[in-house]
Amino acid sequence: MTPQEDVRDHLNNFMDVVGKLEAMDVKIHPELLSITMLYSLPTNFDSIRTAIESRDFLPSPDNLKIKIVEDYEAIRQSEAFYTKTKKRVQFCKDCSKKGHCREACWSKNDSFNSFVLTIPGWPRCSSFSTRS
Repeated sequence: MTPQEDVRDHLNNFMDVVGKLEAMDVKIHPELLSITMLYSLPTNFDSIRTAIESRDFLPSPDNLKIKIVEDYEAIRQSEAFYTKTKKRVQFCKDCSKKGHCREACWSKNDSFNSFVLTIPGWPRCSSFSTRS
């Protein structure tokens, strides 16, 4: 499984294969199924894998599947929240308009502003404020 794939589809395919093996009278120990399920997950599930392995006993494959899906959903929701709140907008400290900083403020048209903006290596927009 790659990190871009949906973990629910992966686990459903995994359980389908287990069901087909059981239909052919192939018995696989539940702990072996749990370990195989854990190690079939991509590396971004390492923390979940470590937490499950550190327990005294492994959960059944069905309980493990539920736990993995719950954690996957929690991770997806936190990532969606982070990407929504990550955006920041610059606000000028002089005119309070968004989209530029004090050094690039177009409400002031003095020669110093024009000169500062043309100096190579001059720190630009060092005095702007950000708001979420």
